Amino acid sequence: MQQSPAAPAQNSNCTLCNFLGLNQLGSGACSLFSCLQNELGAFFPGLEATPALTAITNPANLASPNPAVAAAASVKADEDAAPQKIKALHYLATVGCTKCYPDVEKAFMAGLDDCTESVRFAAADYLRDAAACPCRSCREKSCCSPAIRKKLQDIGYKMDEKTKCFKEASARVRRAARLALQRCGCPPCDNNPDAKGSLPGEGPGAKDIPPAGQGAPPPGPPAPTPAGTPPVTP
Repeated sequence: MQQSPAAPAQNSNCTLCNFLGLNQLGSGACSLFSCLQNELGAFFPGLEATPALTAITNPANLASPNPAVAAAASVKADEDAAPQKIKALHYLATVGCTKCYPDVEKAFMAGLDDCTESVRFAAADYLRDAAACPCRSCREKSCCSPAIRKKLQDIGYKMDEKTKCFKEASARVRRAARLALQRCGCPPCDNNPDAKGSLPGEGPGAKDIPPAGQGAPPPGPPAPTPAGTPPVTP
């Protein structure tokens, strides 16, 4: 049986531009322009061709001798990793803190110290779920160790002695930390036995204020008395 000859292989790069030679013409024009630009650069240095810009996340930028380029690449890579960190913390909250997985607690501690605000908020928010889950009755896997509670207390209430500002700048991170500490249902980790009474309550109407003795605002002026009523002297 006579077989028909195989069809010639078609060139996948054979396009109309290639057929008309437009690509080759454009490449030649660019080469000619670069050549002329470099030649003119001998007389006019400002016309010399410059290197093409690269992405900030280019791995080569991490080893750049320029501090700005290297720092930008490192910061951008860390900020871009925030969604992956949040996803990991979400999963670890479903596993809980157990003796079998001691790195879970370390991961949440690192998340609470992360430079990205969204990661710190996620760590505090997921700790609120991990405080009583996945075993609500015995809390066998709850993430409420003394180290975690001390960290949540510092984030929610601690202030800088010099500036009188909260050490945690984000208000929503502070509130998430306070709610997680409240969900633990344990006394605050403090050497002061009266520390529990010094922490403000949480919920509707509670203000985002520091504990007593840590820069609380002074009391306001006394309320005015109605007309015709003699003022009450202490």
